[in-house]
Amino acid sequence: MFKYVLFDMDGVLLDSASIHEESYLETFTHFGLKPSFKYAENAGRTTIEVMTEISVQLSLDSSLVPQLVNKKQSLVREKFNHLEEPPLFPGTKSCLELISKNYKIGLCTSASRPTVEVFFRSGIPEDLFQCVISAESVVKGKPDPEIYSSAMHILGAAPMDCVIVEDSISGIIAGITSGSDVFHIGNHASLGTLREEYLDKVTSFHDLEAMTRSLVCL
Repeated sequence: MFKYVLFDMDGVLLDSASIHEESYLETFTHFGLKPSFKYAENAGRTTIEVMTEISVQLSLDSSLVPQLVNKKQSLVREKFNHLEEPPLFPGTKSCLELISKNYKIGLCTSASRPTVEVFFRSGIPEDLFQCVISAESVVKGKPDPEIYSSAMHILGAAPMDCVIVEDSISGIIAGITSGSDVFHIGNHASLGTLREEYLDKVTSFHDLEAMTRSLVCL
């Protein structure tokens, strides 16, 4: 039985997909770029990895990558700052508080630290989490398992002691290749592109509240 629950943030706790997608598209428009880009295929990856891939796709000078990253991240911060409160999914705070009574929890996100700070402006206390890892803390983003392996090292946990909560395919792959099982939050149909050998390590839930009810019953 696992003892630790490691959460992704965007798409699981924070309903921010539209903000990130708009920020990517506005960045491309700002720089006059027309890449082949679908946000759903890049969700869960770090901005620098996505922009590096775009620069290769469009044969751009690599020196443009930091400008693309900074523009996208500044747009994200600007959009968040215009919101009255962070867009948490329903029940997020109560679910986390309930889960933390039974398990140690960690936050492992490809988002930047400023975006993580927006999340904590919601009133969810940072000390609820035993570790918080953002994009700046890792070299390789998801689907590489580094972020989850790093969390396990900090927690002194083995992969079999952890379950990982993810929404994106890249995050699910990162979780599974770290050696842990994964709880998928979202539409089960989105798992359609996941390789068959991974599916038996994924338990699918429609939302965080449903997952929480299942965890509390264990």
